[in-house]
Amino acid sequence: MSKHFLVEAMMCMLYFINGCPTKILDIKTPHTVWNTHKTSVSHFKVFNSIAYSKILYLRRTMLEDKREKCILVEYDDRTIGYQLYNPITKKVIFS
Repeated sequence: MSKHFLVEAMMCMLYFINGCPTKILDIKTPHTVWNTHKTSVSHFKVFNSIAYSKILYLRRTMLEDKREKCILVEYDDRTIGYQLYNPITKKVIFS
C-alpha cells in the first residue's frame, strides 16, 4: 500500500477502537455509549485485505465477471459499507 492511504488507515484504526469495549466505560464500547444501541463487530474486516466488489448488471455483459478484485481501504459510515481501492483502475469504490 502506498503512503497516500495513511489517512484511511488511521480512520480504520479509529473505527476499530470505537467498536471495542474498554474498562473505563464498564466494558461498553464508545459507540454504544454515544448512540445507546449495541454495536456489532461481525462486519469488521482486516485493513488492506483482498475484497471483491460487485459489478452492476448494466455495466457488464453476460460473459464478463460479476465482481472485481479490490483492496479494503476504509469503512464507510455514510452508506454502511466499505471503501475499496481498485489497483487496476486506481479508483476508490464504495461497496
